[in-house]
Amino acid sequence: MSEFRDRFQHCPDALSPAIGRHSRRQQHFRNYCSALTLPIERKSIESIAAAVDPDHVQASHQSLHNFVTSAAWSDRAVLDFTT
Repeated sequence: MSEFRDRFQHCPDALSPAIGRHSRRQQHFRNYCSALTLPIERKSIESIAAAVDPDHVQASHQSLHNFVTSAAWSDRAVLDFTT
């Protein structure tokens, strides 16, 4: 898992242009990506929100949910990066 985590930590920087320049969107993306490598049992938005900001779970949950479901970003750019 450590090797995967080391390789995966560079993805947010590389995918940053696909996500867009909005700083809050960038932060949500980084939080989401970093949480995917955490040793939490479920990788749901709620458990990710609790892991990345335990003092503001509800607000973090809402922001991450909006990022995952509604934020405009280039799926083509992400797919190009991953293939």
